Amino acid sequence: MGYMRYGITIIALGVGFFPFAVFAQLGQTPQDLSISVTPKYPGPFETVTASAVSYSFDLHRATYTWRQNGKIVSSGKDKTTFSFRTGAVGSRIDLELAAVPQSGGEFKALLPMRIGDITLVWSSDTYTPPGYRGKAIPTIGSAVHIIALPDFYVGGARLSSKTLYYDWEINNTPILQSSGRGADTLTIAMNASPGVPYKVVVTVSDEERRVTQQKRLDLVGREPSLLFYELDPLRGPIFQRAITKEFDLASGNEAQILAVPLFTRQSLVPQFTATWKIDGKVIGEAAGTRPLILRYTSQQGNAARQYVSLDLENKSNPLQALTGSFLINVQ
Repeated sequence: MGYMRYGITIIALGVGFFPFAVFAQLGQTPQDLSISVTPKYPGPFETVTASAVSYSFDLHRATYTWRQNGKIVSSGKDKTTFSFRTGAVGSRIDLELAAVPQSGGEFKALLPMRIGDITLVWSSDTYTPPGYRGKAIPTIGSAVHIIALPDFYVGGARLSSKTLYYDWEINNTPILQSSGRGADTLTIAMNASPGVPYKVVVTVSDEERRVTQQKRLDLVGREPSLLFYELDPLRGPIFQRAITKEFDLASGNEAQILAVPLFTRQSLVPQFTATWKIDGKVIGEAAGTRPLILRYTSQQGNAARQYVSLDLENKSNPLQALTGSFLINVQ
């Protein structure tokens, strides 16, 4: 796996096929007739449009015969395109095209296609608390790890991912140090501004380029959040209900509030110093094993509204800090 430092804050594309046409008429050059397909890397069970390409004759005045796996599927004048649906992963499609220009003669092209697929799996090294059911998403300063899982077959045999060639790009810039044979993973440092999208593309092929596939992943970084949750002594954090503005507590009762620096870099969380305040008064810099938990006890018979805030700061880097607050309503 190649590591890189690239500014970013991370849906999926593609199918494999022979990326060239074979020309059958003696004396033809590759420019005489070829076949292009849209999308360029069609996937399994996807509708594809094949088009005749030539700069040697008037395409719209020629007569065409399209064959798919040896069977005529379309013919006639000005039949410059032909649409079809791909099969399952591992299937093969042979497109043949014969064109007779108005001036006479015949041109032929062949495009063999093998259908493959790629799954892109990604993970971020950002913090989520134990029991949190959501995915850790990328934030500024975090790292995103991507792995490409190709599903390629030739002759009924699945090709090993370690024998394939991977070409990685970010925002149309090749990442050469992370590309090559067996280079199925990529790590990205998310250092761009929040909301700036990054387009990650990987193109995978076997050594003979019998199968080629491409996949794309769009990643967008965001700012980490400091969220608060009630901590139930028996059930643990109530993640279904974040304390966003106010928290109600009956007088004479006690509550435990858990602060969660959601999606902050995991390595940064232990470096935070937690300073809790009530109505602006510091109640101490929390230390020990549970600095992110506030234990609040209200007096019996007293009603009050108190402003609770928390400052998390990395003393060695003041720029790494989070702040959050909410109101406690004692009733």
